[in-house]
Amino acid sequence: MLKANFRRLSILCTAMFLVLDAHIAQAQVDSQPAYKPSLEVKRVTLSVKIDGDLSDPGWAQAARTDQFVETDPGDQIPPGVKSATLIGYDDANLYLAFIAWDNPKQIRATFCERDNIWNDDYFGIMLDTYGDRSGGYEIFVNPYGMQGDVRVTNSSGNEDESHNLIFYSAGRVTDSGYQVEVAVPFSSLRFPNIDVQTWRAQFWRDRQRETRYRYAWAPVNRNDPCWICQWGTLTGIRGIKPATNIEVLPSIVGHQSGALRVQPTAPQFDFSNENPDAEFSAALRVSPTSSSTAEVTVNPDFSQVESDPGQVDVNTTFALFFQERRPFFQEGNELYQTPITAVYTRSINDPIVAAKFTGRFGRTSVAYSIARDDHSPFLLPSFGGSATFLAGKSTVNLFRAQTALGNGSSIGLIGTDRRLDGGGSGTVIGGDGSLRFLKNWQFRFQTLLSHTAESSDSLLTDSMGLEGVTFDRGRHTMVFDGESYSGHASSVRLSRSSRRWDLEASYQSFRPTFRADNGFVFKNDFQQWNFWSGLTFRQAKGLILNFSPQFSVGGVLKADKSPFDWSLDELLDSWINPHIYINAIRQTDINLDYVYSREVFRGKEFAGISRGQMNWNTRVSSALSVGWFVSYGRVIARNLDDP
Repeated sequence: MLKANFRRLSILCTAMFLVLDAHIAQAQVDSQPAYKPSLEVKRVTLSVKIDGDLSDPGWAQAARTDQFVETDPGDQIPPGVKSATLIGYDDANLYLAFIAWDNPKQIRATFCERDNIWNDDYFGIMLDTYGDRSGGYEIFVNPYGMQGDVRVTNSSGNEDESHNLIFYSAGRVTDSGYQVEVAVPFSSLRFPNIDVQTWRAQFWRDRQRETRYRYAWAPVNRNDPCWICQWGTLTGIRGIKPATNIEVLPSIVGHQSGALRVQPTAPQFDFSNENPDAEFSAALRVSPTSSSTAEVTVNPDFSQVESDPGQVDVNTTFALFFQERRPFFQEGNELYQTPITAVYTRSINDPIVAAKFTGRFGRTSVAYSIARDDHSPFLLPSFGGSATFLAGKSTVNLFRAQTALGNGSSIGLIGTDRRLDGGGSGTVIGGDGSLRFLKNWQFRFQTLLSHTAESSDSLLTDSMGLEGVTFDRGRHTMVFDGESYSGHASSVRLSRSSRRWDLEASYQSFRPTFRADNGFVFKNDFQQWNFWSGLTFRQAKGLILNFSPQFSVGGVLKADKSPFDWSLDELLDSWINPHIYINAIRQTDINLDYVYSREVFRGKEFAGISRGQMNWNTRVSSALSVGWFVSYGRVIARNLDDP
């Protein structure tokens, strides 16, 4: 009955969304915006000083544009305030000036740390220096010149804030708004080694007021999910050369320890120091061209890296995922981001020595890393939970290649290998791709094969309580006893994105013998399908600016079951999840969510799990937001012996 209901609901909702999408008329705009504009960048021969003052003679030589449209909440309509950008270059830098007309008393700006400007007003540029729509840079500044930058990792606009670019900026608030100057060294950018450059770009301004106004130089067609494909074009940059940088970063950490010693025969105290000691580390980075980088690090000291955010591990049986924050592993890390996390650089825990190469050759990007790890972490996945422990020294190899096919499509290869000292290895190879078609549709897939040769050192798993635990229908044991086996995993996703109606249908399968020793696969022995669809209604003015009803339905089966022939008692998890998102004035976001599910956990069936929640948040100013969250319903207590 539940299976039949899922199918009926999916068909009914899809039909409803299709009918609504076909009958809702597109809002009319007063004028037709100029999509995919072009601007010729001028060479600057006079001086430009980055101090927030635009009176320097070099700015008179720069190209200028003041053609902006409001992309949100309005749909490519004339903005309520004026904006302008100046852009020029010399042999060393790309120069930008952003002029924002506004009431200076209403400007939202703070003196803050890097990448914390997103609640302020900010202005900047987005750059695709290769022009192939596969990724790019986002460089933004707030009215005081505080910086924020992001790496765009694909055509849909996925963003990675961990990437930090070297550039210079200064800003000031004026009687008519604010203005900011920026200089981006060409040594900070990767671009083709050719005489004449043709870059894709977007100038973007965020104005945080009673709502979040967004203004763009290149209008954004909401029926086109390829965001980068809609950027404008910068021409005229010629005669610049890729930088060939060499960076050496040696360091030494000295330390000495001591202890208070009590004399047993007399009431005397003596402080005893051990001999001083020191540890040396070094890092070398070479950029033979702007499109390639090679790095080596020996005994790296990551003690100054930003701490991981706290996570709550109560009532979960699975390992926790942490973002990569170590600078050595961040360069090129976006290449390893695939639907299945086959590469998790945090699996290289304590490298004694590591080396890596990232490069771009035409439309193909390549990354290779090798490391000698002193304390190798292991993640053993299963259907009901995951176990983690350290397993000594190992040698790790990672490889990734991806070719951009244009128009948001790509194809790639990936391979990983880890060899433990004393025996034991894990290897993964596979391919993935993304195909964009019929303008609004995208098909994405990945398939991986793994081979595991376990260590024969059973002491490594003794403390995990895995004695007697088996998997793959009892064919293998979880403890390390020298077994060898192979497995595979796959992921497919079909999605549609448009102005009014979005949908996504996805399927994943992980065999019980699939493991990714250098990835983050915390669960296996299952297959999961999910269908999601949603409508979006927008208006430029009014109390409610965005109203989006959404619906999802999905289920989980054991990996050995047929996805097309199953019965209700074989369904281990299933859910129906309606959701409503509302964006209103005063930058108010409201999320209403309800889930009804049935799950089998540790052999025990939990039927009729229902839970509703509401999240409300209003941003009063750039420094203050207020909100509340309430949730009521039932969840499974997974941390009990009897759930």
